[in-house]
Amino acid sequence: MRREGVNHFTYHAGEDFFTITGGLRAIYEAVEFCELGRGDRIGHGCATAIDPDLFTGQTVKIPTVEYLDDLLFCYEFINTRNIKELTAMVPHLAEAIRGCSVSLYDQEWPISQLIGAWRLRRFHPLIVLSPNTDLDHSLLITEEEIKACREEDRHIPLSLTLAYHDLFLHSERAKQLTTVNQLIDHHTIRILQQEMLSYLHAKEIVIETLPTSNVMIGPHKSLGTHHLWTWLQWEKEGKAIPPIVVGSDDPGIFTTNIRSEYERLYCHMVYGQYRNQDEVIAILERLENNSRIYAFESL
Repeated sequence: MRREGVNHFTYHAGEDFFTITGGLRAIYEAVEFCELGRGDRIGHGCATAIDPDLFTGQTVKIPTVEYLDDLLFCYEFINTRNIKELTAMVPHLAEAIRGCSVSLYDQEWPISQLIGAWRLRRFHPLIVLSPNTDLDHSLLITEEEIKACREEDRHIPLSLTLAYHDLFLHSERAKQLTTVNQLIDHHTIRILQQEMLSYLHAKEIVIETLPTSNVMIGPHKSLGTHHLWTWLQWEKEGKAIPPIVVGSDDPGIFTTNIRSEYERLYCHMVYGQYRNQDEVIAILERLENNSRIYAFESL
């Protein structure tokens, strides 16, 4: 689509997840694998601010292959972002990664190679899985993509690459489950959330918040626990928050429109949070102004 002249994209991520760290990984993958940049959008992005306490007491079992990717994401994100508050947990993440590697692959692959296999998902599968095959360029695969993939995968054993993708396709081990433990606690999640927001802020990637959709099908029971209030509070505290815009998601499904979304936010802030109306109008005007600044060009 970029090659055909489409300049900006919105990608819905971080809405539906087994764990909050999995939701953060989905956002990171959307940005990194789809090469999102200034003016592009993440739809929902709930995982960047949703309260971990909403999940307290839940026992979650997730596919081990998903859990391993979550651990690899955390390991890489902490190291590449140099999150000093979380450096002490890196050895514990490494140990958990080694355990998952043995469980899934019957051997302990180096963490750098496991991360490499995970990151190869940003390329067309035919490039990754057919390294010695001439590719049909009618599939819109460019020489640049092939060259970039070859440069990355030369450090990763083909057997690992094939095994990694096999887990997602048809391997019996794809059904293997892991009970999520307390390795990544609520305090750690809050730090990861704020660092992800800082990451999006630096790239000037917009978050579309979709309140009605989040309440109707997400973990929120009402607007009272919606993560928009956390974004606003953290921004007030001086934390880096990317531009936030309001959206309606699927109007036909949720029986809403953009006017209704603003009305619901207004009513909740005035009658639910007892905010001053001038403050509420200022918040909504800023959200609406972001929508104008970051509107996609008409096709």
